[in-house]
Amino acid sequence: MCVLCYSLLVVLPWYCLPVVWGLVGLVFTAVHSIGRDCSRDSFSRFPLVNTIVGWLVSAPLLIPFESWKVRQKAEAKTVDADALERKQRSATGWGWFLTSTKETLNAHFISAQAVNNGGGSRMRVVLSFVALYGFCAVFFPTLISRLGLWGLVKFWLLPFLAYHFWMSTFTSWVYRVPFTKDMRIKFSIGFPTKLPRWVNFLTNDINYVLSLSGPLLQSGTESMEKLSAIPKHNLKIAFEKVTDALIKNAEETERLAALQQSINAGDMSANIAGMERVDSPISAASVNSVSQALPLTFFEKMKKASAGVNWIPALWILSTPLIGLYGAFTTPLQTNTLMLALFGYMTAGLGITVGYHRMFAHRAFQAHWPTRLFILLCGTSAFQGSCLWWARDHRAHHRYVDTDKDPYNSKRGMFWAHMGWLLVKQNKAAVGKADCADLEADPLMVWQEKYYLPLSSVLAIFLPVMVAGFGWGDWRGGFFYAAVLRSVLVMQSTFCVNSLAHFVGDLTFSDVHTPRDSPWVSFLTFGEGYHNFHHEFPYDFRNGVHWYAYDPSKWTIWLFSIFGLTFDLKRFPANEIEKGRLQMRQKRINHALSKLHWGPDVNTLPLFTHDDVKRRCLEGSHLIVVNNFVHDVATFIGNHPGGEKLIKAYIGKDATEAFHGQVYDHSNGAKNLLGTFRIGRLVSEEERAKINGETAPMHAVIPPPMKEVI
Repeated sequence: MCVLCYSLLVVLPWYCLPVVWGLVGLVFTAVHSIGRDCSRDSFSRFPLVNTIVGWLVSAPLLIPFESWKVRQKAEAKTVDADALERKQRSATGWGWFLTSTKETLNAHFISAQAVNNGGGSRMRVVLSFVALYGFCAVFFPTLISRLGLWGLVKFWLLPFLAYHFWMSTFTSWVYRVPFTKDMRIKFSIGFPTKLPRWVNFLTNDINYVLSLSGPLLQSGTESMEKLSAIPKHNLKIAFEKVTDALIKNAEETERLAALQQSINAGDMSANIAGMERVDSPISAASVNSVSQALPLTFFEKMKKASAGVNWIPALWILSTPLIGLYGAFTTPLQTNTLMLALFGYMTAGLGITVGYHRMFAHRAFQAHWPTRLFILLCGTSAFQGSCLWWARDHRAHHRYVDTDKDPYNSKRGMFWAHMGWLLVKQNKAAVGKADCADLEADPLMVWQEKYYLPLSSVLAIFLPVMVAGFGWGDWRGGFFYAAVLRSVLVMQSTFCVNSLAHFVGDLTFSDVHTPRDSPWVSFLTFGEGYHNFHHEFPYDFRNGVHWYAYDPSKWTIWLFSIFGLTFDLKRFPANEIEKGRLQMRQKRINHALSKLHWGPDVNTLPLFTHDDVKRRCLEGSHLIVVNNFVHDVATFIGNHPGGEKLIKAYIGKDATEAFHGQVYDHSNGAKNLLGTFRIGRLVSEEERAKINGETAPMHAVIPPPMKEVI
């Protein structure tokens, strides 16, 4: 790794050097952890090998081989608590980034004290400093004479500063363990179940400082015992062990203090009560409520606000557009670089939509492992996180869409759905759970999760820069166009699926949730704009259900299937898709029809009999009967297309047969218009009485006249 980094320092242009300096600094940190192992005789079972390797790896870092320090601590009877407290303040104060540098300087100015107090390690101390200064006497003059001052700065000084920044970050983090001098506050720091091996290797020094910090130190011998009990290359377990030890130590200290106080007061009942109080630890909620009641200064408010920022993705998402714009205004765009950027944009975008989304998150199709690996690497080049993390959040999004458990809930606004959810730290417990057992059992997923950072860095940044640089000498264009701007465009394209696709377009198949269908959004998102279809039929390998719908992801999957690279392409039944489309169309039609005036509600119309109609007409009304409804056509007589006489001929009469074809079969428009003239419903006397709950009127029976009998 070190050889690769130094090779990059030789060939890369100046604007790419900061990234490589950071990588070399990370390598220096790993070398330092090897030195820590050697100082504790845990690197090899041969003490001489530990000593030689320790000298070799410590000298370039300007640190004496410190095995004598470990032995000195082991033989010490007491611990300088004030020195530890000063170190803790230094590591957590505003100058935390100088912590590691101060430690290195201190190592050079305690040589006299070490020689005097080192005891049996006197010779080891002397040899360690001789090896260090001998290295400096040879290394620095040689480097300056061969490469000049810029070579010293480029190949050693700036990586050395990056290394100290890494070390200061680790030390500062370590001293933020869950305790203070006067009050213990329990809180947890979330770790993934498994960290990559190279990350765990770098935590060696963190674990070393953890084991020697704060109240955990009571004596040198006890410290060494606890130090040996901590796994050197497993940050999660190391933190849990140290935290448990600190909590138990603090609880015991509180218990003893309460007991001593009660004994001094001579009150056994107070002793018992005090013990009960000690057994009831202060909750984090009560401490937080007290702290929130205190007034905050401006800087405390800023610190509190910044604590909620998800800094790594926030810096990447917000800084890369600015870097890309700077490059676009200062770097000519070559045709070859443009083609490389477009190719990288297409492969990365399709890697997300075809791979991360449709194949892994939704299992919409299957592929053989070489194809799966290829698509996975294309998605990795998009710099959008590991596929397992991406798919877990996306499955939760589908399961809890538009709710508080949805990680990119569109109900919280377009900006939140677009990228706001990535800029702040989310409460992981509040995000909905999703079953990803199939992905967690996939060796490709495990491999990519483990090595995601180096894989994505190489594919998204280094590879396009190398291709443009070595291919046609356009290092700047390769960096700004093919790496940075390409990544920005792919990110924004994916973000639009979570934002625009939930706000722009039609509700084609369902209006229960916010996803919408839009061909315009599909042009921005590699075919993911038909989002309403996707949420209704998520395991379908298509988004654009019609062959002509713009969906390059669908076309790519289908094209791969022709050559046998993909198979088992899932489709939702066409019958069910058409059901959903027609149901939504019917729902929209019914909604539109309900807004039109169709005349009065037939259930509220008054009841008329034939006698009522005739009486009203004799009084001057213009009523006709059609389909057993009474219509007042007074306002329409002058507009009747057949003339006034024809319609007046049916005033007071039943015109049903004439209206439906006996005279003229009226149009649908005429029928709808007639409905607006309804004023009553025609019934018989008996029907009206029954409806009104009345008794039908009795009619007098008049007998026929008697014939005269002659």
